[in-house]
Amino acid sequence: MGDVIARLEELHLDACGRARPDPVAPAECLFAWEFDGAWDVFDQAASRYAEVLGDAGLARYREFAAGAWAEVPKLDPGEDSRGRYGSRFRITRIMQSLAQCSGSLADQIAVAERDLSIGYRLLQIAELCREHGEDDAALADDPRTSTSTSRRSALPTRPNAT
Repeated sequence: MGDVIARLEELHLDACGRARPDPVAPAECLFAWEFDGAWDVFDQAASRYAEVLGDAGLARYREFAAGAWAEVPKLDPGEDSRGRYGSRFRITRIMQSLAQCSGSLADQIAVAERDLSIGYRLLQIAELCREHGEDDAALADDPRTSTSTSRRSALPTRPNAT
């Protein structure tokens, strides 16, 4: 079934590229399909349809996403969310896609830090920093800010072997 859906999505993208619809109208449909659809249809639609949507369509898509994102509570270390694998997961994927489209490290970190319930998330933030050439921030105790003490300075030093 996944192959059939993937092929239909390709055909839809191609048809939109050829028809050049008003970019705002597909934004609403794509968001609804990605957020509420079954089978993870139109996953990362914002990035895949960026050319079709253009600036106006992406802006409208962001409006829909921002409305749903505002309903997602921040999770601190150790907290859990029953919606982790449902709507929370979907809107997080959408926001990740939009942040990647923007190219902004700050946008990508803002999405990641909405869920700090697992320690792995800080590693993901550090990896984002490295990918954007922010190595000092990646090595920080808290990679969201490079002003904290580096993890390296907290490591015990080895005496010189002579």
